[in-house]
Amino acid sequence: MKELFNKLPRLSGQHIDFLVDTCFLFFIFQRGLVSDFKTFCSNNVVAITSFNAEEFTFQNHDVSSYIRVHFRSFVKSRPLPKLLFVPSPVSPGDRIGEKDYVNNFDPVLLSLIPDPSDAVLVVEAVKLHADILTRDKHHLFTSVLNNYLQENSVKVFNNFPK
Repeated sequence: MKELFNKLPRLSGQHIDFLVDTCFLFFIFQRGLVSDFKTFCSNNVVAITSFNAEEFTFQNHDVSSYIRVHFRSFVKSRPLPKLLFVPSPVSPGDRIGEKDYVNNFDPVLLSLIPDPSDAVLVVEAVKLHADILTRDKHHLFTSVLNNYLQENSVKVFNNFPK
């Protein structure tokens, strides 16, 4: 899987409309929404962070081969999907690194998002002024976080926005 993410084009200064969370990718490929996602990516500037790509790769062994097959066909499809890769300075599983990264950006975030790995995605979204696509209702769909994100012009969606 790592080699597939390495084939994605890198962010090179352009504006990102949406960052995709790991659980949203699982949702897309589990439900067979590959063509919908490809269309969405061709109409918007969509990216995944290296942090989320590492999460996807790490959790890959826990998911069905169906997801792996759909993701592989998505990345290799023609024309190439417009999904960008954004490097992140932190890796999943490094809880101290995750917390430090979030605290260095804004210490208040960890009081709003109890899971540092979810907070990393929010930091990246705020930095890039990008909205978030996620299925994580537990940590990212709270009213206090919504207020914080509104102040930073970031929205969180649990499905493709219309």
